[in-house]
Amino acid sequence: NNAQNKNALLGKLLRIDVDRQSGTLPYAIPLSNPFAGFVDGRDEIFAYGLRNPWRFAFDRQTNQLWIADVGQGDREEVNTPIQHGGNYGWRVYEGSACTNTDRALCTASNFLFPVFEYSHTNGRCSITGGYVYRGSLSSLPAGVYVYGDFCSGEIFTWNGTAQQVMIDTSLSISSFGAEDAAEIYVV
Repeated sequence: NNAQNKNALLGKLLRIDVDRQSGTLPYAIPLSNPFAGFVDGRDEIFAYGLRNPWRFAFDRQTNQLWIADVGQGDREEVNTPIQHGGNYGWRVYEGSACTNTDRALCTASNFLFPVFEYSHTNGRCSITGGYVYRGSLSSLPAGVYVYGDFCSGEIFTWNGTAQQVMIDTSLSISSFGAEDAAEIYVV
């Protein structure tokens, strides 16, 4: 249950300042981190309740952070916007579904749910996060989120309301990249 334990660094999004040092640490802690100082929790934590974030990216136009979080047995999810001190639910919730590991904790108002999720159907099992498309060639509509599934080989888009399979490949998609002109590459 590391993701819900604010004194463990696992299952978290950490924010540190690598340009400075603090005491014996090789980095400094931004004072605006939600648990910095005398608040219960590790100073490095910005958000928690993540299971296995597999790639994250900032939208080049809005600077909004998008995190793809690999589920366990049932759901894959994408979280955005990432809120200061936000709790994204793992292991009480997998996506928007209560895991029943401790039913008494399944109070939806205590958690932030994914902007979208998908189930393990059609060979899907592990999300690979991508990018919000802002390419100069207009290969896709501006602002769609592009991501894939490692197991099915599908590449998807999400337009803010619906997911769509863009390409169905036989590849094990492990990452995405973006060039200076913001065109997206698949690894």
